[in-house]
Amino acid sequence: MPKSRLTILVGNYGSGKTELSLNLSLMLAQEGKKVALVDLDIVNPYFRSRERADILVRHGVEPILPQGEYIMSEAPALPPEITGYLRNLDYQVVVDVGGDNTGATALGRFSEIIAAGSHELLMVVNAYRPDTDTPEKVVAMLSSIEEASGLKVTSLVNNTNLAWETDLSVVLQGQWLVEQVHQLTGLPIAFTAVESSLLEQARANLPGTIIVPVDIKMRLNWAQT
Repeated sequence: MPKSRLTILVGNYGSGKTELSLNLSLMLAQEGKKVALVDLDIVNPYFRSRERADILVRHGVEPILPQGEYIMSEAPALPPEITGYLRNLDYQVVVDVGGDNTGATALGRFSEIIAAGSHELLMVVNAYRPDTDTPEKVVAMLSSIEEASGLKVTSLVNNTNLAWETDLSVVLQGQWLVEQVHQLTGLPIAFTAVESSLLEQARANLPGTIIVPVDIKMRLNWAQT
């Protein structure tokens, strides 16, 4: 679970940041916290649909999305209220950042505000995406995101999946990968995310690892956004 007031998810396209952002926001809301989910994805805005916003609102999460004609646009038209939520100490804020270093450029607009407060910058890794299927590629992607955003990654997340074809072996392959990245960078592993049906298997095979269950809200997009 998030350890800081601001939880920012970065990674390459296909790492599953959007699904994780949704799940973490809902978990925080279930704990009774005031939660806002900021969509900074200007690359592939799958999360900017009325259906997803309705899910958040029903569970007490405030979605911060482009409005009006920009709600389904890929244009970098970010809501002006983002700054207020990032600074508002009453809110737990989850930030869903677009993929790769291109998406991270939008995060750079807010780097000074974020750096001044309590925050986590989570590098979400899916070992079955071609740009992050080796430790060296993950490190290269991480470095490019840091350069584009002006912020440092604070920890790693294993979110390795093949959508509906995911099994325990897929998760374990991702765990091996992030452990190698940990050895190369010194960054801690914050948690491993697994689809809820794999929760007990993951716990049994990864003792000492924090396992976060994910209820898939966007089944077709989990391995794509």
